[in-house]
Amino acid sequence: MFVARHKLQALGVVLGVLVATCGGVFVAAQDSTNKNSRVEKVDVAIVGAGVSGLTAAYKLEEAGYSVKVLEARDRICGRIENQPVGDTGYLVEGGGQWVGPTQDRVLALIDTLGLETFKTHVTGSGRIRLGDFVTSFEDTDDPEEDALAKELDKLAAKIPLDKPWEASNAKELDATTVEEWVNENVKTAGGAQLISDLLTTSLSEPDGSKVSLLFMLYWLRSVGGAKIAAAFEGGAQDSRVVEGTGAICDALAERLSKGTVALESPVTDIIRRGKKGAVIKSAKVTVEAKRVVLTCQPQKCGEIRFKPKLPRDRRKLQKALEKQKPKPDSVKLQFVYKKPFWRDDGLSGLSVGAVGVCVDNSPADGKIGVIMCFGNADSELEEEDYLEEFEEMYGPKARDLKSRIVKDWSKDGEWTATCVTSVPPGVMTSSWKTIREPIDILHFAGAETSQVWMGYIDGAVRSAERVAEEIAGLL
Repeated sequence: MFVARHKLQALGVVLGVLVATCGGVFVAAQDSTNKNSRVEKVDVAIVGAGVSGLTAAYKLEEAGYSVKVLEARDRICGRIENQPVGDTGYLVEGGGQWVGPTQDRVLALIDTLGLETFKTHVTGSGRIRLGDFVTSFEDTDDPEEDALAKELDKLAAKIPLDKPWEASNAKELDATTVEEWVNENVKTAGGAQLISDLLTTSLSEPDGSKVSLLFMLYWLRSVGGAKIAAAFEGGAQDSRVVEGTGAICDALAERLSKGTVALESPVTDIIRRGKKGAVIKSAKVTVEAKRVVLTCQPQKCGEIRFKPKLPRDRRKLQKALEKQKPKPDSVKLQFVYKKPFWRDDGLSGLSVGAVGVCVDNSPADGKIGVIMCFGNADSELEEEDYLEEFEEMYGPKARDLKSRIVKDWSKDGEWTATCVTSVPPGVMTSSWKTIREPIDILHFAGAETSQVWMGYIDGAVRSAERVAEEIAGLL
């Protein structure tokens, strides 16, 4: 049913997709020495050790090129992070976690790396709060919402993925905000809430007046439509990685040559020298490379000093996105139980209520139970508020909580601009064309640059494969 699934999509896009990083512990390929004077010469320097950066490094090394990956954090993976559940041997994903059908590139990579997936648990009844009442999802189908989703998909189908700025009415759409479109076209409170939950909040910008309608439609076309983005079975939240999505990064890093990845090495300067390549300066190592791949979010690229300066349109794009900051609603809370008791009572674990959207996030073997909720750092909700709501949703056993694990991405602002990059009015038709366009020896990757599954782990993998092909044809 759509009213429940569209709210869960906000969770999936912001944290299940996102973009691509992993937080597994890895040692073999990481270089943590602290020698500021060290200089290394390679074919390709890659800025960022998220899924896109590590996949690009893996593909390029496989093709016979030497690579150096510079990562600002003290870990690999960026916006994905596996978090241990105490000493149980189990883990939960603090960031992006879901994969699904049509996400062909990340699924192929998972298979290549020898990892396994399992279906997200959705068997049983979901629960939703309607005022003072809690009822099943099946009782809340809303034809207005389904019709609105179809209308959005119809509009999105007219946006060309390769050049959205060339859509027949691109300038008009780009000048229109999501809020303006909702006020003009959505006549019910439920429909307005659907737009807010499904699109605006999912794009890490809950204020519809700050999001371009053209961008929203482009994003919808990129992921295959509102229904696919919202769905569990057969949709974007269809499956999870048995070992956690952090294992994708760990497995990629293990396949790189020793010393390929330098941690705690934020890049400060990139000096382009024409046919001589570039000099890339970071906190711990200086790299001389023939080609450079930037996988950081566009607005974070703006914090690097480039010499010579980047072209005007590229700088314009970066500046337009720099105002985005990590939103307080970028929090993932995991409530751990001895077992997924709700399954025994015929419940799926999905719920929409006073504490937001929650889902069964238990491991593949189901030997411990985990309910995951999408939270807000500014919220005054305390643990007791969650347990009180869980008791109404799942029954009295919800009081038997073993532990709680929290990942607050709003506190990761030094290296993460937002969970998902959304685009304000006027940018798509003025400077978006530079999002992945190479600038002499510079190449751009990252989930935001992908034309398919933009903002998802699959988009990050696709972008890495693209730049690897670009560079292989030039070196």
